Amino acid sequence: MPPPPSWQADLEPPPQIGYWQGMQSHILVVDDEPSIRKVLQAQLSRDGYDVEVAVDGADAITRLAAVDFHLVISDLKMPSIGGLELLQHVRSNFPGLPLIIITAHATMDAAIEALKLGAQDFISKPFDIAEVRAAVEKALRTERAKRRSNLHDPAWSKRKGAEMIGRTPAIQKVYQVVEKVA
Repeated sequence: MPPPPSWQADLEPPPQIGYWQGMQSHILVVDDEPSIRKVLQAQLSRDGYDVEVAVDGADAITRLAAVDFHLVISDLKMPSIGGLELLQHVRSNFPGLPLIIITAHATMDAAIEALKLGAQDFISKPFDIAEVRAAVEKALRTERAKRRSNLHDPAWSKRKGAEMIGRTPAIQKVYQVVEKVA
């Protein structure tokens, strides 16, 4: 059996932190660099997360419409739709969904802008995988706490499909029927 590729040799052993209440956390990694997508997908998968990748912001928006993610990790500078535009889309359409920005174009202004727009964290490339793992764990802990507290909030639970997961057109029809029956 051939040795693993060099990027795989640097992966840390999994701590099995990707589950919450028996459900695997679902992460979307968005980056136009294939090597970054591959490293993040490999490490986060080893950590027990269910990881999907998108090649740019437009691809991410398509995936977000179809799948219920718990976290998005996005590059800042990408062709077509960049990380800040994606962040604005997420805040408008998925307000509770945390998003971490990872970028090689780190400036204080970019970090401040991303955090003001609602980014959970801002990490510079080249990054230390331990820093990314810590940011992911923190973001998911926050997201889980929000989900847990919102389940007991009457205003939140009356939202259409608040306790249900899924955004496909078929499940949206199910939500409509459930709402009528309720």
